[in-house]
Amino acid sequence: MPTIYKYFGLSFFFYANDHLPVHVHIEKENRATVAVFEMLNGKLENIRFKKISGANMLTPAELDLAKSLLTAKHEIILQRWTDFFVKNKKSFRTITITKRIK
Repeated sequence: MPTIYKYFGLSFFFYANDHLPVHVHIEKENRATVAVFEMLNGKLENIRFKKISGANMLTPAELDLAKSLLTAKHEIILQRWTDFFVKNKKSFRTITITKRIK
């Protein structure tokens, strides 16, 4: 389970056996969600959050934090998805961000 980012207590990661569409799992304490990247012609159109069965959803404030990071860093996340699942590059370091992204 490679972790991509840590941001104000939120962990952003892939599962090793994940599938399309490109998405990121996000957890904090006992809450979790999945963020699905909706792309059109190679450009980010939307980020949709999905509830995970049996898990508590992130709070609205946590979802706002998550969306700000995902929007700002989507190109890096998409590249890491490609590296991990397509190119089979199975190791990369987790990036911890301590300043708020606007």
